[in-house]
Amino acid sequence: MIEIKSDYFDKAVNKYLNHIESLWTSMPVVLKTIERTKNSAILEHNEFLNNNCNFIESENHFLIPIEHIRKNTQLRKSVDNSTTAIKIIKRNFLVSIISQFDTYVSDLIKAIFEVRPEIIQNSEKQLTFSELNRFKSIQDAQDYIIEKEIETVLRESYTEQFKWFENKLKIQLRKDLSIWETFIEITQRRNLFVHNDGKISTQYLNVCKENNVQLDDKLKVGDELDVGLKYFDKSFKCLFEIGVKLNQVIRRNLLPDELEKADNSFLNISFELIQNSQLDLAKTLYDFSDKYIKKYSNEDLKLRILLNRAQTYKWLDKEKECTEIINSIDWTATGDLFKLASKVLIDDYVSACEIMKNIGDNEKVLNKTFYKDWPIFKKFRVTDEFKKTYLEIFKTEFEITEDKNNNAQ
Repeated sequence: MIEIKSDYFDKAVNKYLNHIESLWTSMPVVLKTIERTKNSAILEHNEFLNNNCNFIESENHFLIPIEHIRKNTQLRKSVDNSTTAIKIIKRNFLVSIISQFDTYVSDLIKAIFEVRPEIIQNSEKQLTFSELNRFKSIQDAQDYIIEKEIETVLRESYTEQFKWFENKLKIQLRKDLSIWETFIEITQRRNLFVHNDGKISTQYLNVCKENNVQLDDKLKVGDELDVGLKYFDKSFKCLFEIGVKLNQVIRRNLLPDELEKADNSFLNISFELIQNSQLDLAKTLYDFSDKYIKKYSNEDLKLRILLNRAQTYKWLDKEKECTEIINSIDWTATGDLFKLASKVLIDDYVSACEIMKNIGDNEKVLNKTFYKDWPIFKKFRVTDEFKKTYLEIFKTEFEITEDKNNNAQ
């Protein structure tokens, strides 16, 4: 069986994205559940106070009869516990999502050593004679050195971790990485939650300043930071972006003969963002591909990625940019599928219908499912021109419903 080294990078990025997406989708649900518990506790406590205690209006508090003190304390504690739980769980979600990045870095290092074992062979890590005697084989000793190398890297700051990749692979990872400042602030905030009860430290301020992080001028040492849903959403998108870019740059550098796997990985990840209406994140990745991916494995994948970039701009109501992307390619030499998609994206429905007729019911080019599911067609397929042409080709009415995100059902 032929070893496909790119699989190491596919497994690493797919696991990482799955894990951070699970946290991103779970946080609102978990917080809503605890918020209901808190509100229920508050309601029960208020009912108890109103039914069993006297309200002193002049002093704005309840007078608790001695026989109800224990019950009041229990109810008050339930409110406090749920309030504290919300605060802690929000923090823990940020800590957890950064922990997934740490695991991802570890997986990437392992993948690098699998692909380029000579890197670990050149490691400065040394073993004593007594340590060597503990191993049954050279492979066991090598695995031990890899483990120690990973531990050393992960103990360093995130800046030093990226420097490790850059030095080992002789590549640049942080150049033009505009999200870097956000990444640094997120990881430093995580450190505050783990080590300083969320209170701003001098180190947090210094590290942010060193990395040109723009902070609120009013923030000072001792202030307590929080994690709201908006902040966590920003954190997720930052880690998603950095994770995909890191994977693409490293694997393309190490495995120039396996570009097709890298192209497919990028295409699948970015296209799923379009399907899930995560258009800002999709745009960020497609702009990265346009600027930094200079070589693709084949023309087909290159054109698919370009079309997806164009439709991302279209769904973001950036019609001018969409048209510019489409017009950057001469589509006359491409197949009917690409010609059709290019015409649809610039709203040339007359030409699109003619291409549909030329394709006909040839499922090798385009079948009924594509017309229903492909996001590129979501505006086109509700037009009378499309429905008429579809009926002419397939001898059946086109029926489809759209969900709130305009995705086909």
